[in-house]
Amino acid sequence: MGKAEALKKVKLILRTGNVIFTGHARQRMKQRGFDAQDVEHVLKNGAIYKEAEPHPGTGKWNYNIEGKALDGNDLRVTIEIRPNNVIIISAM
Repeated sequence: MGKAEALKKVKLILRTGNVIFTGHARQRMKQRGFDAQDVEHVLKNGAIYKEAEPHPGTGKWNYNIEGKALDGNDLRVTIEIRPNNVIIISAM
């Protein structure tokens, strides 16, 4: 899936509320001072600058969406797109 199609799919899934945070993502968000609203803001307003890459552990394709958190700090969110879900892998 290309970058534009991936962003379109993410925005569609956001409207249905099927966003799942992994334990790793929640841990990183807490460590770095981000919350779910920051992540959602980046998913809605951010951009994908690089094509998807396979996750080194699972082999599943991940996208990095980059943008600004609600406080203006840079935030990159690593996601996996499934047919009806967006899985939040990490936030940095």
